[in-house]
Amino acid sequence: MRRLLGLITPLIIGLLSAGFLGAGPAAAQQTAGPSGLNAFYGQRLAWSACGGGFQCAKLKVPLDYAKPAGTKIQIAVIRLRAHGGGERLGSLVINPGGPGSSGVQFARTSAKAVFPTRIRSRFDIVGFDPRGVGASTPVRCFTSAQFDAYFALDGTPDTRAERKTLDLAQRAFARSCQANSGKLLPHVQCR
Repeated sequence: MRRLLGLITPLIIGLLSAGFLGAGPAAAQQTAGPSGLNAFYGQRLAWSACGGGFQCAKLKVPLDYAKPAGTKIQIAVIRLRAHGGGERLGSLVINPGGPGSSGVQFARTSAKAVFPTRIRSRFDIVGFDPRGVGASTPVRCFTSAQFDAYFALDGTPDTRAERKTLDLAQRAFARSCQANSGKLLPHVQCR
């Protein structure tokens, strides 16, 4: 639990300072962001029920933060609202890490299991799919059938022929990702 909180603390601070999880519209409107980004910082999310007691929404962000007026993408967000008799204190944003892990699915499977009732009664539990993942504007590479064939390959090749087959498949995978998600890829790289 301590490790999980250590991982999500910087994200919580960032979202709070950005106004996404602030106390209300006044807090979001007062947030001064970098030039051209105020519209993103002051967003009000349109939450709707999405099963299991959760609410879901989409957050708009620039594809390229250096060009905020350019192409926009969506980030999928999910929350489990605080419940109970205590005063709601705010939101806890959780993230499973990655790369490529769905924070929406992580929230669905762990919010009730990881956080005790005394925490969930005072805090919304919030998760999100990072850019390029899951329900956020996703990176698209192969079709389902192509993925099935790719994952059926021997991942630990022992012969020259097996290594060649795996190498060709990996190159095809990279070409397919570039062809289907070339504009998005430079903005989802792990660094």
